[in-house]
Amino acid sequence: MYTPLESMFETSGFDEQARSRFSMDVFLERECGSALWHLYQHWKALPPGPYGLPLAATCDPKQTLPDDIAKWIAWIDTTEEDPTQFIIWEHPESHIPGMGTELSGKLLNDIPEAQLHVSACAIEYLYCKHEREPMYHEIDQILCGYRRHYTRLLVPLADESGGVSKIFYAIRMLGEMVRVDRMAGGVI
Repeated sequence: MYTPLESMFETSGFDEQARSRFSMDVFLERECGSALWHLYQHWKALPPGPYGLPLAATCDPKQTLPDDIAKWIAWIDTTEEDPTQFIIWEHPESHIPGMGTELSGKLLNDIPEAQLHVSACAIEYLYCKHEREPMYHEIDQILCGYRRHYTRLLVPLADESGGVSKIFYAIRMLGEMVRVDRMAGGVI
């Protein structure tokens, strides 16, 4: 079993989530061959710009990686300082209403269906932006009546002035997403 660097558990109404951040050593051991691993390898192969990170203008994994991998990759426009104003692009499909491809072009704060998830993502994206390093999480949550359990990798990219203007991320589902009826005490 892997020991997380940090973990948190929170609830809001019927929604709940456990989020654990793991080291990049754990990432490399767990994710070999996954979409997360391919995204990381793509990012790592890019030449660092003058500020130490690959330039956002040179990174386009959605175009260069195979479709079966690229479908699990999306990105966040992080040019604003306020993480609630970050914009989601090319989000993967999801069975959770309001939480799939329809998120593309939306501000992070414009997802009223899952504020628990949004606030945690805002913190994680902001941390990645300021720390300027990849972040690897395992997330187990019940949102809007659906349980999903997945891993996610964030990789930061810099603009010409050195600020982190874009974060690519990839996810890998650890189980099938299932509908949960909390009132009946379990999975539907």
